[in-house]
Amino acid sequence: MDLQALGNIGEFVGAIGVIASLVYLANQVRRAHLVARAESIGELMAGPGVQLLLAGDADAARIYHIGNEDPSRLDAVELERFNKLLGLQLLWFIQVHVAHQGGLVDGDLYEVWVYSMAWELRTPGASKWWLAVRAYYPADVVRAIDEVRDTAEFPDILAPLKGLQEGDSSAP
Repeated sequence: MDLQALGNIGEFVGAIGVIASLVYLANQVRRAHLVARAESIGELMAGPGVQLLLAGDADAARIYHIGNEDPSRLDAVELERFNKLLGLQLLWFIQVHVAHQGGLVDGDLYEVWVYSMAWELRTPGASKWWLAVRAYYPADVVRAIDEVRDTAEFPDILAPLKGLQEGDSSAP
């Protein structure tokens, strides 16, 4: 075997090494993307702090409920709190929207969140708020929410609980 043959073998082995390195690197990048996606979804799932606040603060829940039905029944301080609660929900949704655009949230999960946000903004009070502030938010976010809000049918998910509120023992 002469020097030329050894050089050819060396180039072949080097090319195999480069290809193996590229395959390994591609696999690592893919794994890093999956980890980032999982972390992003985990952070977003922990993100609906407004829901946690409403679940744990009776006064905030009362303000949110009254504001959604008829914000004119709120005093100035309560109206400001209602505004902040809706604003926080919308900021959380914008994070979800950006994560979806970046490929960190898949389409099915994103649709659930769009539907949820649109559902929140369909009540009389939140609807008034949304129409007043929507011009300040990114057009693609507004479009995503409005497409669902204006066309979807929203069931009354609290209907089974209303009997309990009135003392109906036959309600589930």
